[in-house]
Order: sequence, then structure tokens, then C-alpha cells
Amino acid sequence: MKKFLNFIRSMKFGLIILLIVVGFSVVGSFIPQTFDESWYIENYPRIGNFVVNMGMHRMFSQWYFVVVCILLGISLAQATISRLISVRKLLANIFNVPQDGYSPQELDEEEAAKLREYLKEKRYKRYDSEGATIYFKNRIGYFGSILVHFSLLAIFLFGGIVLALTTEEDAILLPRESYILADGSELHLFSFQRYDEETGRARSRSVIEVTTPDGRTSGVREITVNRPLRFNSYRFYQIVHLFAGSITATDLTTGGQDTFYLTERSMLADNDGIGIWFETVFQGFEIEEETGRVIPLIYDAPIFPNPLYYIMVIDGDSRDSRFAIPGSYVYVGNLRFDFNELINYPGIRVTFVPHPFPALLYTAFGLLMVALYLAFYRYPSILVLKGGRYKLTTLKSSGIDLEIKALFKKDEQAEQEAKPKPAERELEVDI
Repeated sequence: MKKFLNFIRSMKFGLIILLIVVGFSVVGSFIPQTFDESWYIENYPRIGNFVVNMGMHRMFSQWYFVVVCILLGISLAQATISRLISVRKLLANIFNVPQDGYSPQELDEEEAAKLREYLKEKRYKRYDSEGATIYFKNRIGYFGSILVHFSLLAIFLFGGIVLALTTEEDAILLPRESYILADGSELHLFSFQRYDEETGRARSRSVIEVTTPDGRTSGVREITVNRPLRFNSYRFYQIVHLFAGSITATDLTTGGQDTFYLTERSMLADNDGIGIWFETVFQGFEIEEETGRVIPLIYDAPIFPNPLYYIMVIDGDSRDSRFAIPGSYVYVGNLRFDFNELINYPGIRVTFVPHPFPALLYTAFGLLMVALYLAFYRYPSILVLKGGRYKLTTLKSSGIDLEIKALFKKDEQAEQEAKPKPAERELEVDI
């Protein structure tokens, strides 16, 4: 059992599990997620069934991915506890004076004083104990590795909670329409603009307002593709833009008028069934030169440069298929139908993540940055000066040992240079 626990706590086990998690994540990144099963079978004829059967189309919610993440969490927790115990023991003995291992060369009083002054300049703290002086710096660095493991554990924990609790829905609504969210909040769309009027460039922009069931409101806000709205644990993203047909029906008898926005096939008729059947809108058309026949066009792009309505006029038993362009109209019985310019409307993706887990996840990332800084830039350094000898008790070289050697080496060089050089003798040469 002890060997098993040691293996769970070991870096080898942690690296193996981490590589497995990374492998699953790479697969989940290459294979599009959350589409219908038929989509994978159609788009991946050779491996579609395998992808669906193995659950790779919903990788991050599969039991095996969850199990591996739990094992990684256990490994990180064990490593954190183990390092915490080790650091606690280390800190308890940090001011114990070692009995051996000191520098072989004993410093004289002047060299010892110079070493003390050097350590003072480097902002080492001083502690006198048992006939020795202990200089130490960056003790907080002992907690660097602990915080690295703890912050990674927190990231996995809160990241898993965020993934588990995040819900997503797409709201498709026309201007001046509202959409009721899962918790009863109301999303209202005031307007949608596909193009920037100043620059003339494509720039989807929705003006929305969100109202919670208890009456709190986000205020009227604008969202674009790169600027979502964050309100009450919700995020509202501008994701797509769509087009709808617009037809105005006028009752010539009463003068009543109404405008309909058509996103699907629809029947617009009076009580007697007289009216029009809206079938679709083509993206453009051309006129055949020889016959004058209208040919509908469909582009492989979300553009409608020259839209063309396709309708069926229904008047009693009569059925007449027709095309119509914006600005034209038809009479059917006592009704007049005017075909307007297309109207743009947005698709808004709404994600919900309950507080405070996103904030906790960001805090864990911030803690990881602090931990890495402590681990790599605040490594603890301890020097014990006993009599004329010193000893570094750090587990890893902090560079001070080389600096001290360089310090005394400079003194030796200075002494050598200060010594008088022997007088040079002139050589007498007989000619």
C-alpha cells in the first residue's frame, strides 16, 4: 500500500496522467464537439461510427476523461500535502546550526566583516544562535512548489465545475422581439445592424437589454463579435447574422396594414384563404437574354446582392407561382402585398456560468503565476557563519556561493597588485 501511495505521489505518475489529459484534449480540439451524431457519420465516413461510439464528439463529458482528471487531481493533492509536510519540517529546522560541512578555509576578522557587510547589502536577514550567525533570504520561496501544485489542483477543480455547470443556448430573434432565458430572464433586441454606416464595412452589432425576473436590468447595451455583454452570470455573444423576408399586407377594404418578417415558409391570407404562400428568398437572379426568363441564383456566401422572393398566389382554386423583387407588389382579392427589402437579424449565443466559480478559476490562474514567480525567482538562500567559517545550507545553488568566491578572489587579486614588484635590473652589454 505504501509503494502504491508513493507511486501516486510521484512525479512519474503525475506526468503520465497529465500526458493522457493533454492527449484527450488534443483529440477533443481536432474533432468538432457537440454536433449531432449523424453529422459525424456524414462528414467522417471512415471513422464517424468510431467517433460516436467512443463518445469523442462529447469528449470532455465522457466518463474516462472525468476519471483521468480525478486521478490527476488526486496526484496533485498528494504532491501538495507531501511537499507541505516537507516544508514544515524544513522550516522547523531552518535555524539549527550544522556541525560540519563548513568552508575549509577560515576567514580572518577583516574577511568575516566584509562577508557580513556583503550579506547586509544583499538584504539578508540575521539570526544569532548557538555561537553562530544565520543569514537567510527568501524563505517564502519554500512555498513556491507547494503553491504550484495547489494552484494547478484549484484550476482543475474550478475548471471542471465551470465546465459542468456551464449551459449554452442560442437566441434567434428579430428586432423588437424578446427571448425568455432558462431562468426567466428576458433578452430584448432593440436593433441589429449588419454594416457600419460610417466605414461601410461589415460589422454585426446588436443593441440589447436583459431584465432579470426580479426586475434588475443590464441597461441598453451594444454587443459585437469581439465585445460580449456580461450580466448576472450570463454572457451574450454576437455569433451570426441572418436575413428575413419582409412583406407588408394591406387590407384595401378596411385600410388595415401589418408587416410580417418571414424566416420560414408561411401562409399570408385572409379568412377565406385568399392570399400568398411565401416559399423562400433567393440571393440573386439574372434574366436570360433569349427568353427573358428569370433565373434564381444561390451564392455560397451569406450575401443577398439582388434578393428575389419566390411566392405562390392563392385565389380560390387558382395557384400561380411567381417571383417578386423588393419594391414590387401583388394584388390578391382585397389584399395588397408589398415586398420590402430584406431585414437583418442576429443569432446571439447565451452562456450561463454561476458565480463565484469563474472568479475562483481566474484567481487560481493568478495564484499559479505567483507560485511560478516564487519557485523560479525567489529561491531561499541560507548561510551560516560560525567562527571564521561559513556554510550554505540551501538545497539548490542560489548563486551566492559563486558571488562570495568572486568577492574574496577580487581581494586576493587586489593584494597581489598592491605588492611592490621587484626592481628591474639593467643589463650591461659590452660592445
